[in-house]
Amino acid sequence: MAQRRKMSISGALRYARVAAEPESTQVEVIRRTVTPGTGENALDARWQSGLLFIVATALALARMAPPRLEYEEPFAFWDIVPTLGFLEYLFEPWAGYFNVFARLSFLVAHPLDDLGPLVTRLLASAVIGLVAVYFASDALADAIPSRAVRIGLAMSLPMLPIPYPGPYVGPLNSQWWIALGVLGIALARPRTWHYPTLLVAGFTGVAPCIVLPVFRDRRGLALAVGVVAQLALLLSGERRPPGFSITIDYILVMLLVGALLSAAPLPLRTRMAFGYLSIAILALGSILTGWPLESNWRLLAVPGAAMALGVFALLLPRHPAPIVQEAATEYARGAT
Repeated sequence: MAQRRKMSISGALRYARVAAEPESTQVEVIRRTVTPGTGENALDARWQSGLLFIVATALALARMAPPRLEYEEPFAFWDIVPTLGFLEYLFEPWAGYFNVFARLSFLVAHPLDDLGPLVTRLLASAVIGLVAVYFASDALADAIPSRAVRIGLAMSLPMLPIPYPGPYVGPLNSQWWIALGVLGIALARPRTWHYPTLLVAGFTGVAPCIVLPVFRDRRGLALAVGVVAQLALLLSGERRPPGFSITIDYILVMLLVGALLSAAPLPLRTRMAFGYLSIAILALGSILTGWPLESNWRLLAVPGAAMALGVFALLLPRHPAPIVQEAATEYARGAT
């Protein structure tokens, strides 16, 4: 009986974590108790997601203050909006690849004149807020079982990366957070909306395309469309010669990411996915630019998220929520 009770509790916790379809009345009770989307729980989940989105977006926007156009934005994005048609501008390459989100941000903001820079920062902040909400949701419960760890990771996203020498984060760098969102989709159970999202994500920069090997199902085909287009554009364009070198600062960050993820009590696929994407971005960024890490600070966004995930997984509680434990106990009693 003790063995049967142990197996029943384990089964109940598994159903509660992944929100599986009920196979018995007892499991249905547990699913309705712990899964957002039913009754008052659905309303609570929406309020929590809304609050998290507002907080994460506000934190991201605060890092971009005061809102102003930086670096290539004035001449490579803002000034040429009136000179090109909508689609021509949207798919105008920048730095040798497509960046449709940044282009779209400036298309939306340009008619607002002086408010335009603020609008571009609001849109870039909203991307970070949306990715944060997704990571905190139960969609990632299989990949990151602890809700506390998911929320901790979500709230760290507006603080990444640590830029040098100034606090510039804007739509030109949104591809790093979009890449994290694509990684989250790869680790989640398939949903219909994933396909169009991945199709668009492939045209928002090179970083999301690097996630392709993480996919193990047909959703990868949607992302592959953007990968092929980006690769063709990169190969046909004129780029500076690759640096073909990885300096010690890149290697140290890679080792730190590897050490934290190796020790983190997370599913193996989650650790491998975050580790792969972090190391791939660092290695490719170093090789393709030939710049030291202090000049490539934007490459720290994804490794920074991986390190935050490892730290939170090591420090925050990993046991199931009390309500899940109570439901599992009731299930076990009914089974015996």
